[in-house]
Amino acid sequence: MDLYRGSNGQYHFGSIDIPAGSLDDFAEAFRSNMHRSHRLGVPFFQVELRGTKGMYSFPFADLEAREEALNNMLDHLNMASERNHLERWYVDVGMEVVRPYHVVQWLSGAHEQLLSHALPGLSPIDISHLHHGSLFSEDISGHLFDLAGLRCHPGARGRSNKVAHVNIYTTDKSVTYQLHRGAFTAHPVSSLYPGTLPKLLSDINTIAKMFTQCAGASGQTQDATARFEIRVGMEKALTTLTTFPDEILRASAICIPNSIWWYVITIYIYNIYIVHYTNQRFYRDFKFCRIAAIHYVLKDIAEDPPRSRVLYPSLALGAIMIYALNAVISRPGDWQTDRALADACAMRVPLGEDIQDPLLLDQDHDPTDSEPVAHQQGLYFVCDILRDEHEGWWRLPIKCLFL
Repeated sequence: MDLYRGSNGQYHFGSIDIPAGSLDDFAEAFRSNMHRSHRLGVPFFQVELRGTKGMYSFPFADLEAREEALNNMLDHLNMASERNHLERWYVDVGMEVVRPYHVVQWLSGAHEQLLSHALPGLSPIDISHLHHGSLFSEDISGHLFDLAGLRCHPGARGRSNKVAHVNIYTTDKSVTYQLHRGAFTAHPVSSLYPGTLPKLLSDINTIAKMFTQCAGASGQTQDATARFEIRVGMEKALTTLTTFPDEILRASAICIPNSIWWYVITIYIYNIYIVHYTNQRFYRDFKFCRIAAIHYVLKDIAEDPPRSRVLYPSLALGAIMIYALNAVISRPGDWQTDRALADACAMRVPLGEDIQDPLLLDQDHDPTDSEPVAHQQGLYFVCDILRDEHEGWWRLPIKCLFL
């Protein structure tokens, strides 16, 4: 129920669907009632066909079952009147990768290979231009840079295949997907204000509760699948995505047991996730521990004296916690200000040095002659979290905040 609760405590339930057999009666009654108003006497409305996603599945290699599924999906539409205008209609053709008791993730290193399969016939140069162009977006999973879905509008490069959109994603974010403003929507930095910080901490507890449920608190763990979807012209619906070679699947997807992604594992939280030093052993899951570390930091910030909270190192620490929090429940912010904040607060190493293991490098270097570790460690790290030796408030190191 927490997923349907808004920021003011109000519940936001889904809209009421109208059965297809009652649609004509509804339209007639709607027009009749609207005619009673002089302001709404000539109503115009459209009907949205909902609830079809995933309902018309079929065995991957069964072409007859594919055609039957398409016909069933179109059964409620008067396609006879559109037979000369099929170019105006598009359909999503998709494939789902499922493994019970696992969370399936796409590998970011295989994005060009996946695009090539979605857009057959394009040259490697065209695929590379798409991958690095403005029509491509990467959806990083939980700040784990090796795991990411993608969204791509191929534009002119998709015309030969009648491809309008490519969406390659995973379903693990569905447990925190929220359309209205609430605990699971992106939190602004203004949530750190003294008057709103208690509500932010409450929201983080709500998120943690959801992750513990996914981890098996209710007796069953939460699986997640990987989906590969192509939006094509209607005339291509029966001939698109008819194969998905095993070699592509092996190179592009990874199956992570629920016991690692959601469920109980033994870890030491020491200089991992959001860097928070402790030698205490925890028995929790990956996402829960990341949320817990953020909560620990923000709870300590809430107890800091007001005179310290207005200082830049404290403000930067709070802001980067919000950035990390939003990355856990959705994806890392990609605005210019988000990237600047992430670079400013990231672990930094000497410019040009090998950073395979930054913790072994000499950190006593000029901060202006350094570069952020960023994605090269596989997971986002802040530079450090310190308690001020004079005032006792939590902050980022001053040397980390030079750009």
